[in-house]
Amino acid sequence: MRPGDILAAKQKALSYRRLEVPVAQLQERISRYTEPVRSLTTIRGEFVDIVGEIRPPEHPLAGLFDPRIWGQEYAGAGCAAVAVCTDTIAHRGDSAYSRRARRYMPLPVISLDYVIDEYQLYEARLWQSDAVTVPEAFLSDGEILRLMEVSAELQMTPVIMTDTVDGAKRAMELGAGYLLAIPLVWDGSCGVSPADVDCMAQICPDHARLIGYVPLLQREAVEQMAEAGVHAVLGAPSSYDPSEAAIMIRQLQEIPRRVSQ
Repeated sequence: MRPGDILAAKQKALSYRRLEVPVAQLQERISRYTEPVRSLTTIRGEFVDIVGEIRPPEHPLAGLFDPRIWGQEYAGAGCAAVAVCTDTIAHRGDSAYSRRARRYMPLPVISLDYVIDEYQLYEARLWQSDAVTVPEAFLSDGEILRLMEVSAELQMTPVIMTDTVDGAKRAMELGAGYLLAIPLVWDGSCGVSPADVDCMAQICPDHARLIGYVPLLQREAVEQMAEAGVHAVLGAPSSYDPSEAAIMIRQLQEIPRRVSQ
């Protein structure tokens, strides 16, 4: 799908969901929760941390896909967080994946989606996400700031998605603490170029965290991102078996990252 098509489809779907379940109803449900939101401070950046991506595979056995098992395996492999595909417009995600992935493991869960409206923040919190991805290319400065404000009220972390250096500069100027360098239409096949990620790392203040997208988590690609200066990489190994994927991720632990001068 083209970016404009994704945005239009999101806006249309949101208009229907608002009619079905008002914001007040979402807030009332959220108020019953007792478990605290988990922080993305697990992304420390001494070495390149791994954020394991959870998304249903394009595979005949996709019906056996279980986010709970993937979450447990990623946690056991030493990941700093997991990112669960919850987008249903351009990807085969589901909001329920977030809650299922989070239930039996301790890591923070990032809802990997196109969050363009504060209504989606309440939905994400209802499904027990700890962080959300906000595409800066779809939004004005005021809209981004409002989403950051509501995220803070819900104690969730907004992660600004961008695929351009100018977008990264804009996010930093708006006070973003977490930046995800990822193509606006991510498809599991390619990421933002290491050269552009290098430029993004140069403009990130010390308190901010830059996450690069490495679709198949191949060691050479992760090392390129580490040399570019990212604090973490997001992606999923090529294996359809979560146990095998965990083994691959363990082999990527403690890759040193370049520290910007």
